[in-house]
Amino acid sequence: MSYFLALLIANFVIAVSAIPNYSGLPPGPYCAGRYNNGRCCPGRHDDCSAPILKTTCYCDEFCNRTREEDCCPDYWSHCRGITLPTIDDDYQEIRQCFFKGKYYQHGDTFKINCNVCKCSSLGKRADVLCEENRCLMEQDLLSTLYLETERLGWTATNYSELWGRTLEDGIQNKLGTLNPAKSIHNMIPVKRIYNPESLPREFDSRSRWPRDIGGVKDQGWCGASWAISTADVASDRFALMSKGSEDIDLSPQHLISCNIRGQQGCRGGYLDRAWHFVRKFGLVDEECYPWVGREDKCKLRRKTTLRHAGCRTPRNSLRTDLYKVGPAYKLGNETDIMQEILTSGPVQ
Repeated sequence: MSYFLALLIANFVIAVSAIPNYSGLPPGPYCAGRYNNGRCCPGRHDDCSAPILKTTCYCDEFCNRTREEDCCPDYWSHCRGITLPTIDDDYQEIRQCFFKGKYYQHGDTFKINCNVCKCSSLGKRADVLCEENRCLMEQDLLSTLYLETERLGWTATNYSELWGRTLEDGIQNKLGTLNPAKSIHNMIPVKRIYNPESLPREFDSRSRWPRDIGGVKDQGWCGASWAISTADVASDRFALMSKGSEDIDLSPQHLISCNIRGQQGCRGGYLDRAWHFVRKFGLVDEECYPWVGREDKCKLRRKTTLRHAGCRTPRNSLRTDLYKVGPAYKLGNETDIMQEILTSGPVQ
């Protein structure tokens, strides 16, 4: 007997799980005013209906559809002999939300771009509540910018990797350079002697040094632009200064994993501390310490050589130590930066 009751209750829940909340509607009667108790219309009959709020509800079996429920409020009690659960009953009230052409059961969650939505209770009714995060990719903004392509000179594109991510995700995981201390801001810039009028109107280092300038790296979802840009600038300058004999791809993962004093790995880092680390201890190449895009335990001693670190030594160089740099310096203005790029290569 207990098994039968359990089965009956289970079947009851399945049968009514798609029924919306009828509270707040006029009391009727609807089906009860037109058809005998328990003798409404089988199958589908479009004329088996009753007026409700200047529209029509139905009393046929077809009205009980999961996706488009349009039964009269008294259909279940009058036509089917089933008393619906109420707020005071032991059963949880069964509700539905209708959102953008689709029904959702109470408690269902779904995602619209970067925002999670949920079919939730609002007093005696159910409605869809969504987060209100700014998204990295917003269709309205993309459409607006696309119309401005000719004026802007570039085309806004939906990058699928960024779809579904919040702006906060992007700030935390696609950037990563932290503002330096006041003492770093107050550094005295180096003095460059040159004629600003002699600077070209445009300059592309990739065309000037096609074999020495590295490509753009994808940092993934790790806020380590501080490490990647430091390693890339140092790599390009080694290639330029050595005239190609040390065309090396230095490891940003070495910085993330080993330059941990005062740094935050994939949560951000300081450029001055990164350059201090490279100056004092040096870096190995990408092949020796490959990119994994996360913080992990440092695999190298601070004071070591390429051979002891298990790295290959360059073929066209007598180098045995790790790749170290001189002290970082500050440039004074925009034309100083232009002159630096023109004569010495990439800057940070």
